[in-house]
Amino acid sequence: VRTASIGSSSLPAIKAYLTGEQFYRRSEWDSAAAYYRVAIAADSTFAPALRHLNDVLGWTLPTDQGERDDRYRYALLAGQMNHGLAPRESLLVAADSMFAALQMNFGHEGPLVFSRAGRLLSTLEDGSRRFPHDPEVWFKLGEARYHNLVFASGVTYASAREAFDRAIALDSMFSPSYIHMPDLELRAQDPQAAAHYSRAYLALQPQGAQAEYLRALLAFLDAKSPAAVPVDSIVRHISFQALTNLSATLFTWMDPSESQVLLARALPEYVRASSDPRAAGINVRFLLAQALATRGHLTEAAALVDSTTLSIIPELARLGVIPANRADHLMDVAVRGGFVNPAFLFRWWADRGDTAALRRMATHFDTMRGASLPAAYLTAVRAAVHGHLDLARHDTAAALHDFVAVPDSICVFDDCVISWFTKAQLLEAHHRDREAMSILRNDIPGNYYELLGPGLVLWHLERARVAERLGDAKTERSDYAFVAAAWQHADSSLQPAVAEARAALRRLSPDAPRRP
Repeated sequence: VRTASIGSSSLPAIKAYLTGEQFYRRSEWDSAAAYYRVAIAADSTFAPALRHLNDVLGWTLPTDQGERDDRYRYALLAGQMNHGLAPRESLLVAADSMFAALQMNFGHEGPLVFSRAGRLLSTLEDGSRRFPHDPEVWFKLGEARYHNLVFASGVTYASAREAFDRAIALDSMFSPSYIHMPDLELRAQDPQAAAHYSRAYLALQPQGAQAEYLRALLAFLDAKSPAAVPVDSIVRHISFQALTNLSATLFTWMDPSESQVLLARALPEYVRASSDPRAAGINVRFLLAQALATRGHLTEAAALVDSTTLSIIPELARLGVIPANRADHLMDVAVRGGFVNPAFLFRWWADRGDTAALRRMATHFDTMRGASLPAAYLTAVRAAVHGHLDLARHDTAAALHDFVAVPDSICVFDDCVISWFTKAQLLEAHHRDREAMSILRNDIPGNYYELLGPGLVLWHLERARVAERLGDAKTERSDYAFVAAAWQHADSSLQPAVAEARAALRRLSPDAPRRP
């Protein structure tokens, strides 16, 4: 052990660390953390123990930003102690330190965040070439891609899935590699693969919220009908963290049973039965409205709209299921009360030709010189509001100039991301489909919940149409299949989109007649 540059010369520290490693491999986070703490108490400079304590706390801590930052400091401290280690261990310590610095500075300048994300990804990609048979290096690469795909061109959920799969192939007993795979497979609309990885993980007898969440997920995956899912039983016994994971995973699976709607309808029972005080903070009305809107039940979703469901109002209003005057009133109340970011409303105001509202926003952002907000963020949002103001004036050329003038890489906030769709449509209108596809090719990051209403399905529909014009049959087939599945039971107003998708799938079928 001493000759392997493990990072400590203290035998008690090394013994505790190696015991912690055994628990870490089995996803027994609490036990692993306890032994890593013993190792650090015996040797406070023990970098591998510091970085793995950060790792296991990441699977157990609540989502409070302060607590997240506290655990990231272990990874940063490990980075400071990164000397005298073996090359492989040194690389992993450096990567975890970079990931921590990136997450702690997510709200800072866009170029800085993109630069740090690029360094993280390139470090781990280099590591996968230097250590191609190391499962943890591939696992870390999968984690970096899964959590940071918005920061790098060509990084997708599919590329994260490939890295995790490689880690599993190299060491099928290393349980952390399985945890994100069910979510990734359901994003790819492959419930059989999601069930396979869930069972493989649970066969290793892990503990904690991840195991609880995947057991609940299997109940949905294995059910033969909606009535066969024991939803009430699940929500009465599930923890807050497991419920959060389950809800997020189900949201992007477009199954015939509409599992995300089934779960959302059961959330009031979860709140009543839960002893976790965080349950009281769950906005069950909003989550149900969002689930219904995603699956195309627009009229039912609109009936739930009130001051607690503000972020889906613009989308529903643009789709014509909320009267414009009521939508304007609710959105005005939301903006004045600070309950919603006005960037969610830019496209609605542009479509309405409401230049007065957009001018107010333009003045607001133009006068925010020297504000505490990052300069790159303000630059991007100013460009977005001015671009939408041009749209309201029906000047698409000027609008496109505003959007294209500011690179996407300078802003990492969600109100920058939600302008991507408008930018892509403007490029299409000017016959610049390849540039539009470079935007639409991006996966919607899992944390951008504002895009998980009908906008998620509209994104796939738009990408399918562009792919069709570009002759990209694989993308066209995948995205039209997503639309057809998502809205198969949707309101009549959305059925033309379903018919369009099904017609395209028939045309793309291997059995379809070929053109002469």
